[in-house]
Amino acid sequence: MNPTWMLTMLLGLGAAFAWSANRRWQLLKVGRPENRSDHLITRLKVTWEYALRQRKMGYYPLAGLAHKLIFVGFIILLLRSVMLWGRGFDPTFSLWIFGPEPVSLFGAKLPLGHLYDFLKDVTASLVVFGALVFVYFRVIKRESRMTLSGEGVLILAIILVMMLSDMMYDGASMVLHHRHAYEKCNAAADPVLCGRIQTLVAHFGGPPADQALSWSLYPSPAGSLFAMGLDGAGPESLILFAHMGFWAHATLVMVFLNLLPHSKHFHIITSLPNVFATSLEPAGKLPTMAPSSEAIGEMVMKAADEPEKAEPVGIARIEHFTWKAILDFYTCTECGRCSDNCPAHRTGKILSPKQFTLDLRDHLYGRENEFINRPGGPKGAVDDGHGHGHGDG
Repeated sequence: MNPTWMLTMLLGLGAAFAWSANRRWQLLKVGRPENRSDHLITRLKVTWEYALRQRKMGYYPLAGLAHKLIFVGFIILLLRSVMLWGRGFDPTFSLWIFGPEPVSLFGAKLPLGHLYDFLKDVTASLVVFGALVFVYFRVIKRESRMTLSGEGVLILAIILVMMLSDMMYDGASMVLHHRHAYEKCNAAADPVLCGRIQTLVAHFGGPPADQALSWSLYPSPAGSLFAMGLDGAGPESLILFAHMGFWAHATLVMVFLNLLPHSKHFHIITSLPNVFATSLEPAGKLPTMAPSSEAIGEMVMKAADEPEKAEPVGIARIEHFTWKAILDFYTCTECGRCSDNCPAHRTGKILSPKQFTLDLRDHLYGRENEFINRPGGPKGAVDDGHGHGHGDG
């Protein structure tokens, strides 16, 4: 399509994401160390159940279904994004095995390209449905448990545009493939125009098997539906629609990636490691502060007599949290389920676990530069020469 533009976009937005991700990684080191790498098999099982199967998503049935659709959709459609990035350099690129020709596998000819196109279109349509469900919750119903912000609506808008732009790219390409690439691009045609058309239809691999253009359930139900809507448009308009769809999807995926470290949607990246590192202790069990009540007494006495040298008793500063707690802050989706299940909150008390988590996260982010740039790096409290650590007092 345009190798220079594609390379510039990928490198520029990729570098921006790497910078943001590194800042979040450095900030994670503010937390105290804690071992969460034991019982590997158990942790993998928990990750499968709660992160991949999303076992808890049934608590709010419709929202849970919508979340599952979007989650599965992003996994499946990641391949599509890679294909489009590749087509910026080679218009025939289809990840080698997802092209128009069947692939020989175990002695059988498998149409992997068509199978993936069908799966992609169905998945993208379900993602659109899932995103519209959340638009309903945020804009129309305005669920009180949710944090209703413009950021959430922006993310949903980006998801919808990514899905619909991909369908538009497919639809415009199909019309060009059936109506113009071979039927009208002959010796008398404009060579420049036909060259642009041939670039956009190169991934089809040759003339269409069926010259008729109609809606088809297989292999591209969404793309062929858009093609029916665009049929009749001139070649220049179709080229414009195809490029708009192509570049909108290819670019918005990277824009979306850059928004994640700065929004509640950071959980898209952090949820898997966060679930893997979950506590395997019985639910509600508090961490052991000391091996005995006598040891607790000694800690309290030392904290009273020599506070600058004492180990923290409880949590008074953000550094007293563990790195896992900070990862919890990163992963909060602001859904409000914790507050919905808090006995105090449900009886009308002002305590809100969700707001408490958000306040801690905002406090951490607000002091990001201080923590990352202080002498000795972000890890732990740094002595200022008077025995006092630089914390949040």
